[in-house]
Amino acid sequence: MITVYHSIEEFSEPDPMITMGVFDGVHTGHRFMLQVLQEKAKENGWTPLVITFWPHPRIVLNGSSEKLKYLTTLHEKLQLMEKQGIEHVLVLPFDETVRNLTACDFVINLLAGRLKAKGLLMGFNHHFGKNRKGDYETIRKCTRNLNFHVERLEAVKKGEHQVSSTMIRDLLWSGEIEQAEKLLGYRYFITGMIVSGNKLGRNLGFPTANVQPFDEHKLLPRDGVYVAKAIISGRPFYGMLNVGIRPTLKDTLVKKTVEIHLFDFHGDIYGQDVRVSFLKRIRDELTFENIDVLRNQLKKDRAISLQWLNDRNLY
Repeated sequence: MITVYHSIEEFSEPDPMITMGVFDGVHTGHRFMLQVLQEKAKENGWTPLVITFWPHPRIVLNGSSEKLKYLTTLHEKLQLMEKQGIEHVLVLPFDETVRNLTACDFVINLLAGRLKAKGLLMGFNHHFGKNRKGDYETIRKCTRNLNFHVERLEAVKKGEHQVSSTMIRDLLWSGEIEQAEKLLGYRYFITGMIVSGNKLGRNLGFPTANVQPFDEHKLLPRDGVYVAKAIISGRPFYGMLNVGIRPTLKDTLVKKTVEIHLFDFHGDIYGQDVRVSFLKRIRDELTFENIDVLRNQLKKDRAISLQWLNDRNLY
């Protein structure tokens, strides 16, 4: 069970060993760090503590959030950390005070001082503090007179590439779902609520559920059609999903939508929470000559999706 703290004063566990960062995506590189943190803490009888920041630092640093897209919302991030066995997470508000602290002040006053931390586990390229000047060597120098352990991990690689949140975002924007999955260590997903749409899919013979993500900054993969899995009230359902603006329907939409057609499902699920995982990308979103051509393509998409699921004994 994970315990989440929202201020330093709330945390009172003894001798914390800390790792910190945004942890966007909680990908395979992050997971390795979380594993090492727990191992190091256990070896020394310390308490493993993860510090993450919210709101996303870019909102404070850039003064604008319109273009910000992240892999995981705060809630999703905490869920993924809990699955890795993390029991203590401090969600530190990233405000102007934190922004203007030098890395040495942050470590000496907040970590070693107020939290009485025993050490800090850093990623291979982790920079933090004012103007991002705090790196591994800087922290080693400013804590050399303290009983404070500083350790840096090497980069986690998949093939020739270092795993990073930036690379995963680029893969998703390119529609390379399966490559992104390898770096994440799980299938990319969004969480949201089923909301009522204009029911155009029902008129085509393919009723869809509109998914409204809980956070507007959640990254959506490249527009197109995907094989997908939905979890609703703890039950799994499979279907095909469209991300895009539905150009053939010309219904004056200005915002991108996420619509999923669930196979062999009949029922009212409006207002329910849903988690949708992207399994396989089938094609780009296209503009068709008319509704009949679109309907025929949807039939083909359904057949391709069902075949893909059947080949893997998923449906």
